[in-house]
Amino acid sequence: MRRMRIPEWMDDPDLDPAEHRRALRGLVRVNAVSFTGQQTWKAMKRVAGDLAPGKSLSVCELASGGGEILHYWTKRAQREGIVPRFCATDYNPRTVEGLRHSLTLKGHSVDALVLDVLGETPYPECDVSVCTLFLHHLDPEDVIKVLSRMANSARKGIVVSDLRRSWSGWALAWGVGRILSRSRVVHHDGPVSVQAAYTCEEIVDLGREAGLSGLRVCRSWPQRWLLEWRRNS
Repeated sequence: MRRMRIPEWMDDPDLDPAEHRRALRGLVRVNAVSFTGQQTWKAMKRVAGDLAPGKSLSVCELASGGGEILHYWTKRAQREGIVPRFCATDYNPRTVEGLRHSLTLKGHSVDALVLDVLGETPYPECDVSVCTLFLHHLDPEDVIKVLSRMANSARKGIVVSDLRRSWSGWALAWGVGRILSRSRVVHHDGPVSVQAAYTCEEIVDLGREAGLSGLRVCRSWPQRWLLEWRRNS
């Protein structure tokens, strides 16, 4: 499948707020069946190293969306006796305000910041910098920039999870989106996102250009890839 970027409706600043909320609810269901939270949590622990009960872990998530992944991480950290210090970011002020509201309702103390990952504002410093389902929105030169800036802001390393471009992934996105959500945005954006995604081989090359020596990229469920990089690995 040739890589092709088609505008996603979720990125439209004029999208109706009710439709935006409906799409976010659909993405929560998609991420739940994809085990995105579980996979990235395990990867974060591998990158962070020694995380015995009582240890603290600071994490900055770029492009947090609805915050469901942060909600999962916080619950896992509390269950395992790890002290979480999490920061959520998004370029859309409306999304950030929704993040603050939803995470506060769930009893989580999480910083939520407006951040343009391609802008000049430095990324927040943290132990582990994480990004899920975002890099497929970017051109290769911007992927290199984001990976490099994530590495510069993280004391221990980075974790990235995203879609893997393939025809089977496209078919899965088309079908699962319609099963799990009535949102027309989810129905449109799922297959479009797969068309814009990178293969494992492509992301390895981009990671190396970003200076991530020793990075690890593997396939993950369902039709995704997972990147891990540890400082001084």
